[in-house]
Amino acid sequence: MKISARVVFTALSLAVTLVAATSISGDWKVQMSIAGNDSQLSCTFTQKDDDITGKCTSDQGSLDVKGKVAGNNVSFSYQTEYNGMPLTVVYTGTFDPDSGIKGTVNVPEFNVGGDFVATQAKK
Repeated sequence: MKISARVVFTALSLAVTLVAATSISGDWKVQMSIAGNDSQLSCTFTQKDDDITGKCTSDQGSLDVKGKVAGNNVSFSYQTEYNGMPLTVVYTGTFDPDSGIKGTVNVPEFNVGGDFVATQAKK
């Protein structure tokens, strides 16, 4: 069976369009549970190519965020402190345009982790 060049080109164009359409830029509500402690953040992400920058706000203030997007895989992190000790909070998840971002959250310095769900804020 021969597949025409036109069919292949159309399929590749559609795939490129779908990948390019993946963007997490905007406002997000992030709910997490780490070691049985529930909390939430309000985040604003800006995506340029595969890089994410932005800010997340909690009851402890504003946090600078950096991360990456690769296909539908999303990872971001920020630096903060707990009882005067610096720590890093790392989020790794999967983006679904219908449901948001779901995945795991880890704090390597304390060797603890949990789950998170991020939903895009309504406009």
